[in-house]
Amino acid sequence: MTSIERLEALVEQFVEHAWGTLFPAPLHWSDLARDMARAMERQAVLTDTELSFPNCCRVVLHPADWQALAGNPEALLSGLYECLHRIAQEAGGRFAAPPSILLQLEPRLSPGHAEVHAFWSHDAGLSSCATHTPRKWMDETRPADPTR
Repeated sequence: MTSIERLEALVEQFVEHAWGTLFPAPLHWSDLARDMARAMERQAVLTDTELSFPNCCRVVLHPADWQALAGNPEALLSGLYECLHRIAQEAGGRFAAPPSILLQLEPRLSPGHAEVHAFWSHDAGLSSCATHTPRKWMDETRPADPTR
């Protein structure tokens, strides 16, 4: 590669990065599902008898991403719950308690990016299974906790 080609490649990377920062790609629900799966897998616990997944998932989005995603909020949340159950089923695991999704809107987060954290609720017992109706809630009133 000649020095001119290296310079062109460097300029191209710079322009693409700047363009991507100014006009980020919209977030898709499949991005959320992938991030939720990764967060669940990181926090999974293998006991003597089974694989247990955390029952709480906190999804932090920019308000513009929520607006773009939530044409039908119930369908979106239902689809995300279905993904959670499918992930647990395909891995041969269970939830410690009925799963919950906490959706927080954070204007300081960059549009096009989401933060997903899986954690165990205090009342989760490792013997329960994910056969109950899932709980869900949305907290638009407070900013996301940056320490989690």
